[in-house]
Amino acid sequence: MRDLRGKTAVVTGAGSGIGRAEALALARVGVHVALLDVDERTLPGVRDEVAALGVRAHAFPLDVSDRAAVYAAAAAVERTCGDVHVVCSNAGVAFRGTGIEETPDEIFDWLFNVNVVGMFNVCKAFVPAMQRHGTGGHLVVTGSISGLHLMAGRRNGVYTATKMAVVGLAEALRETLEPQGIGVSVLCPGNVSTNAQQSGRWRPARFGGPFERPEAAQARPGMDPADVGRVVVRAIEDGEFYVFTHPSDRAAFAQRVQGMVDAFDRWEAILPTLGIDPKQPAS
Repeated sequence: MRDLRGKTAVVTGAGSGIGRAEALALARVGVHVALLDVDERTLPGVRDEVAALGVRAHAFPLDVSDRAAVYAAAAAVERTCGDVHVVCSNAGVAFRGTGIEETPDEIFDWLFNVNVVGMFNVCKAFVPAMQRHGTGGHLVVTGSISGLHLMAGRRNGVYTATKMAVVGLAEALRETLEPQGIGVSVLCPGNVSTNAQQSGRWRPARFGGPFERPEAAQARPGMDPADVGRVVVRAIEDGEFYVFTHPSDRAAFAQRVQGMVDAFDRWEAILPTLGIDPKQPAS
């Protein structure tokens, strides 16, 4: 989408971090923004920051894991803001330092319901309106570099699984939406200086309620979220699908892919010894 000025965007997780940065970056190129976040306290301040850049800004509290609430928010945004052309499905939560086998059930459910089901909810609620108005659009979903390979030593396997799911969902969305004139991007950032590790503060009661982790009290050092916001705007303008903020991670991803390629070669040799034709079509 080369001409963004005057369009309207929806940004989830807009109260801080990457979501706030996306909203501000979009506003700087003339995009009106609907801001959605589970933390109602931060929304007014971000709304005022966005409006100060000369565009319309509206704030809507939202827990993306609550499907009924997401559908209601989409209807409210359409009534208030009109046609939406850009959706940034950014809301997500993080949890690290615990192996999958030790992860509490409620943590697993919470991460998947926000990071994966929440993204599905946002897409189902907002994309049909873009399809109806028929003038094109763009969907950005926030994955992670962890969606491409496990980050060694972080013990964040459940988070990694959610972000790998997001990458798969994004690839499927591209297949169906791009022929309809709706672009898709999957943002896969590396270390960004955000408060994502403190997201337990907003965990809903149905997943165990809020909690604090002293070891996550400080934002991790990393890329300035404002830089990520500028990258996202460029990706929308250029129609980029994979959006990488840290190309320095290429070698780790290539190592994972090479391991898979090598495994294909090994099984191509093994299967005939079991009386199985390795050239059977997979689909």
